[in-house]
Amino acid sequence: TVRKLFEEEIIGNDEYQEYEEAAELEQQYQTAKQESKDFDRRRKRAKTKKICKFGDIELIEPGVEMGVIALFNQVYTIQPSLFSFHVIDYDTKRGYDTLVSQKMPTDLSKESMFFIEFKYMLTSEFNHSFAHLAGVICWDSNLSEGAEVRDIEDKRRELRITPAGTDPNYTRYMLVSPQERHNIEVFVLKDYLKEKLGIEFRPRPKRT
Repeated sequence: TVRKLFEEEIIGNDEYQEYEEAAELEQQYQTAKQESKDFDRRRKRAKTKKICKFGDIELIEPGVEMGVIALFNQVYTIQPSLFSFHVIDYDTKRGYDTLVSQKMPTDLSKESMFFIEFKYMLTSEFNHSFAHLAGVICWDSNLSEGAEVRDIEDKRRELRITPAGTDPNYTRYMLVSPQERHNIEVFVLKDYLKEKLGIEFRPRPKRT
């Protein structure tokens, strides 16, 4: 009844329309003020960001998940063979971030599709399920060997860290489970790019 009265007698009322317009203008005003503050904050932060050169491209050390996605895309565009999968689609709005195809180890002529999830930091709480997940790409990890990682279905996996050697030639992070057939590789870009490409991020040179 309340909803019916609201829709029939209030929502079409001229005074209500004026209220909505005023509320929208106020929101826009608040957004503009926040944008101005964000501009100053980000301008200052940008000066402290670490960078490195990869070919002719300047890479920026990420500070949030979106920065990890941008960094991956730049490296993947130049050197796609660096990763064991092929990107098919991106969709960061809902669910997993990226759909990829990967060669099946039992039959290299066949490919299967899996998901890749981006994170700024790998932590013990994972806000997706491990089902259909082939890998995680993050900037860094605060977890040590043997740490437990739990997904939204309360499924648990153990983090195994294999130091760089002849095989693999980089520090490998794997989320393993005794109940599941597939392991989930975690690409910690801070380590991975340094060990595979010799990339190190350093402070921006000061302008004189």
